[in-house]
Amino acid sequence: DVGANVGAFAVWANARWPGATIHCYEPLQANFELLKLNLDSLKNVQLHRTAVGNPENRRLFLGKNNCGENSFFDLGEQRGEFEEVSTIDPNSMPSAQVLKIDAEGSEWDILSRLQTINYDLILMEYHSEMQRRKIDALLVDYSLVGGSARSLDRGTLKYINNRLVG
Repeated sequence: DVGANVGAFAVWANARWPGATIHCYEPLQANFELLKLNLDSLKNVQLHRTAVGNPENRRLFLGKNNCGENSFFDLGEQRGEFEEVSTIDPNSMPSAQVLKIDAEGSEWDILSRLQTINYDLILMEYHSEMQRRKIDALLVDYSLVGGSARSLDRGTLKYINNRLVG
């Protein structure tokens, strides 16, 4: 769960896949504290207070409207204020069957840095039409099976690995 925020996806994933180990990555201190509180009772969840992506990215700009809009990039939803965070290379994450990325503009950066992309499912946001097209081109071994557009440049995507489909 890259961009775990306060834990909503992890709670859903835990109910959907009971007993699975869930790794949650959330770099912002305030969000991480809420993440810990919300997931305290789930013993199969491992929390990581770090961003995932380009390790040179250290300034996480705070969202204008809510705690889920924090980003390394100016997507039009960020303030000038930032928090210094640590960022790990995506290749240091443990292997998993499902990858969820909600990283406010870092989705393409995270995927493109992976040496191998071998998940069963990839669930993610996108933050530009160009980014969405680059993601589609990168995920040649996957089929897009769902998603929604919030606007021309924002939406969600759901991919399944082609080895799982007949």
